[in-house]
Amino acid sequence: IIIFFVSLTDSPGQATFDVKITSSSGRVRAWVQKLDRKDGSFIVRYRMFASHPDLTIEITHKGKNVANSPYKLEGKGM
Repeated sequence: IIIFFVSLTDSPGQATFDVKITSSSGRVRAWVQKLDRKDGSFIVRYRMFASHPDLTIEITHKGKNVANSPYKLEGKGM
């Protein structure tokens, strides 16, 4: 599980950010939870249901990437 923090001065609401997880190996089954801490910060958590050799995690706001998104992760997979 990776935890990603975004800090703002006010909370713009739960639906502010979109999170998309993809892999070059095919469909990614993942549980994603976006937590609005109501203080201008957010936590995005995810849990994978299968291993993949690589992942791309894209966090967007109104269709534009946030911070250093997309995040590319590589691993051994299965």
